[in-house]
Amino acid sequence: MTSFKQFRQEFSPSQTVHFNAMPSRARNIQGLPAGFTSRFIAVLIDIAMIALLLVGTYGLWLGLRYILSVFYDIPPISGLPLLLVGYFLMWAYWTWSWASGGRSLGNVLMGLRVQTRSGGTLSIGQAAGRALFSVVFPVGLAWSIISRSNLSVQDIVMRTEVVFNWAPLVSNDDS
Repeated sequence: MTSFKQFRQEFSPSQTVHFNAMPSRARNIQGLPAGFTSRFIAVLIDIAMIALLLVGTYGLWLGLRYILSVFYDIPPISGLPLLLVGYFLMWAYWTWSWASGGRSLGNVLMGLRVQTRSGGTLSIGQAAGRALFSVVFPVGLAWSIISRSNLSVQDIVMRTEVVFNWAPLVSNDDS
């Protein structure tokens, strides 16, 4: 480990210093297909985020319904419509996340990226199809346990892959 004194002696104040934020253990697996465990944890993080959003929205709806019940007869929301809204939000969130860089919040926290097999970003159609497949058939992720290349059913059908990727979210064009 470099001490501050060694760092000061090695670099001049006019130089730009770039630090590598990627963990040293992660450098060995950068770009390799992600396994079931990391992908499953990323999915759980995304589902928890959408569930918290739904619970908060439902709480606001109940509060609004209580306040306005004096003036209006607002019908209650049953479980099925709320579940369908949750599925729609999950689909929309994954579609947007995967089409705009291949990373949802769960993927960022787990160091994952959804990409085409050639390494590119998914088009909006590919992202929407993969997200729909993931919402309708979530058990397809389990196929990555027995797949030699760690592909889920969604990856096989949509020709995508999930890789370890700890790349920064912003570009380093200032060097």
